[in-house]
Formats: sequence, structure tokens, C-alpha cells
Amino acid sequence: MANDNDDFKMWGSENVKIFLEILVDEIKKEGPCMSKKDRSFYPKQWQTIDEEMTKKVGKKFGVKKLKGKFALLKANYKEFVALKNHMGLGWDPITQTVTAPDDVWENYVQAHPNAKQFQTKGLEHDELMLEIFAKSFATGAFARSSRHGAPTSDDE
Repeated sequence: MANDNDDFKMWGSENVKIFLEILVDEIKKEGPCMSKKDRSFYPKQWQTIDEEMTKKVGKKFGVKKLKGKFALLKANYKEFVALKNHMGLGWDPITQTVTAPDDVWENYVQAHPNAKQFQTKGLEHDELMLEIFAKSFATGAFARSSRHGAPTSDDE
């Protein structure tokens, strides 16, 4: 897992948070910013994001690395949402972790190896990721975030 260690050394939790905050700011500033082609930001926005990261972190990441991190965070978000929505798994709001009996975890992780990272901890910075990625994964007019629970008769 040298790649995971290298990624953490380069980024760290605080830099990831700063990156996500910059992405949220860019979304708010530019409005709907996801290009249809790659479900990402437009080139002009990536330049702005790169400049903001350099200012706030004091290190030049470059657009290519930022796009790579964005893709990884998006994949982790998607995996985490799928995990939380899977039948047979629970959610502990206090520890912010998914809960399940060992045998259920074992079966789930066999089918979804990337979910193993969430067995003992939740998704870090999930509120920021929700703001960035949630609309990317809505699948219909009535799609809801797992945080909102089942729709009520008023919602429907």
C-alpha cells in the first residue's frame, strides 16, 4: 500500500479539506460547473483551483495531480454511499461509521474491496464531499441522499 502512504504524505487530511473547500467555493462561484464530457470542472476552473491550492497550502500540486485526487475522492464517495445504502448494514451517527456483523462485512468487502477502508472509520470530510459529489450520483427525479432517510408522504 505504498501508494496510499504516498498519497497521504502528499496530501494529508488538512490539505484534502482545503482542496474540498476550494472545490465547494468554485461550485458556488461558477454555478453548475460539471462538464458533461468528464463530469469534472472546466479547464479554466482547474487553473483557478490549482492557484488557490498553491496560495493556501504553499505547495504547487498541478492540475494533473488535482484531477487525480478529485477522481479518487469521487470514487471513495461513491463507494461510501453505496456501502451506506446497502441492505444489512447499519450507520452509527455518533462514530460516523457503518456497522455490520463480521460475516456481513466479510461478504461485502469480498464483493467491494475498496469498501474495506470504511470498516473502522467513516468517510473523512463527508459533508464537503456531499456538496460536491451528491448531484453527480443522483439517479432520478426522486433520488435522495442517504442522510435524508426514506421519503415521507409529504416528500412524495
